[in-house]
Amino acid sequence: MAVERPRGRRRPVFLAGLAVSIVAATWFGSSWVPRPVAREAAIWALRSIRIAHGLAWPVAAAGAVGLGARVVRGRRAGCPRPGSARGLLAFGSTLIGLAGLDLAALAYQARAHRVVDRPRIVPDAWAKSARPADLYLVVLGESSALGEPYAAWLSVGRIVEWQLRPVFPDRNVRVDVLAEPGATLERAVARFEVLPRKPDAVIVYSGHNEVSGRFPLGRATPHYLDEVTPLDRLSARVASVSPLDRMLLEGIDSQGKDGPPRVERRRLVDVPACGPAEFAGLRRDFRARLEALVVGCVRSGILPILIIPPGNDGGFEPNRSVLDPSTPRADRESFEREFRAIRAAEEADAGRARESYRSILARHPGFAEAHFRLARLLERSGAFDEANRHYILARDLDGLPIRCTTDLEDGYRAASTRGDCILIDGPAVLRKATRHGILDGRVLHDAQHPTLIGHVALAGEILARLKARGAFGWPPDRPAPALDPAECAAHFGMDPLKWAYVCYYSQVMYLGSCGLRFEDAERREAARRYAAAIQFMVRRVPPEKLGLLGDGVIPGVTSTPR
Repeated sequence: MAVERPRGRRRPVFLAGLAVSIVAATWFGSSWVPRPVAREAAIWALRSIRIAHGLAWPVAAAGAVGLGARVVRGRRAGCPRPGSARGLLAFGSTLIGLAGLDLAALAYQARAHRVVDRPRIVPDAWAKSARPADLYLVVLGESSALGEPYAAWLSVGRIVEWQLRPVFPDRNVRVDVLAEPGATLERAVARFEVLPRKPDAVIVYSGHNEVSGRFPLGRATPHYLDEVTPLDRLSARVASVSPLDRMLLEGIDSQGKDGPPRVERRRLVDVPACGPAEFAGLRRDFRARLEALVVGCVRSGILPILIIPPGNDGGFEPNRSVLDPSTPRADRESFEREFRAIRAAEEADAGRARESYRSILARHPGFAEAHFRLARLLERSGAFDEANRHYILARDLDGLPIRCTTDLEDGYRAASTRGDCILIDGPAVLRKATRHGILDGRVLHDAQHPTLIGHVALAGEILARLKARGAFGWPPDRPAPALDPAECAAHFGMDPLKWAYVCYYSQVMYLGSCGLRFEDAERREAARRYAAAIQFMVRRVPPEKLGLLGDGVIPGVTSTPR
């Protein structure tokens, strides 16, 4: 006669089978579920887990305290309460489990975000067959280090490799460009962890993507005090103390970043992409990783070459501008009306507009758009030094920075003091190629990517510094190479089709950034000029006539040819 299993024992088996079925369905079904659907489902699941985790801690703690007090009172009165004791055990076990989850999340994050300071050598066929005298360099960074928009043909690393070969004719010179588009410094340096052999030097060129490489472009953080809800404050408090909550937030941001940006019309008075604490954490992490890399390389006998990434200060407006968090809604709306009125009157009376912007900045010194508009007017009036100062402030105060800020530039300078290395001040190098010391579309195609003359100038500075220190046994009788952009373009075969692609890439970059601002007329105009230049390339107009060898804004193109 069969013995029926008690119903209470069936429940754990059923729940375990259900969990296994869900995991299996997710694993095997991910291959045919459309990627956007899977992404939204993942975001929904992570948010649900985050809410459940945030509620579990206070509920379990309150239950444990309440039942614990009840059990103590019962024992003192000589009236034991088994139900309360079982409940206390359940809530206590829940708290222990939550603490275990946080500890596991902390260990996972420590492993996933470990600091890489020196390579682990895994020889490949080239390293095994190479002569001991071979000269090996590695380039780490983002799309600018990769060479965009010229990445398929040349980059700073490729130009350095080309020029080092005649300096060391008896060596096999190899430069591995391990840069990755959109990479943060953390992701860029992770490529340094495994190499085929110990490099003689490592070039680091990264800093534009520390925010956009981590968060979705449409991310908005509660900023103004009259809009911050108690739930927002609770969420921020939980994220500050719980490693698991931070890991879930990171997963949500990662899923949103990988998908297409949400189309949302921005406002003139906007909110930042991340809060002050997050910005401060990014700066600390950036500096710590750079310093660890320099120290580790010096100890391993590797020469670090740090390039401070130059950004387009004068030709690319800030994406978001924010006011002080204490500004009430009525004042924000009044400020927006005032600012738009000044903006509309710029052409009619530039002098009065300058003074109006100065008055605005005296009241709201952190508003990036006011710094940028004032810098434009100062540049037109010939006050180039003051204009450059306000352009840099506009870049640094951007609520969605996609250019290397001054704080990160200072991180490079601080890291360079931790060991013997070469520091290339990218903004200072490119300013020498401008007319008035303002980094704009004449030396950068878009927000971050240098023109050909910019790549040549950065590579030339590296070669000059290597020569000055006699690096790698540089022969004393061999001077540093004198680079010419036209010669470089000819060497790497920059034909009209390649120049057309360069213009197309720059056009796409401007069009892709239009939705990041409250107005996009200037970026669409820049994209139109590059589109017009493509037509000239098809007609085989020499690139120097369009300014492509050193004037990325293409001033000679005013209309598309028929």
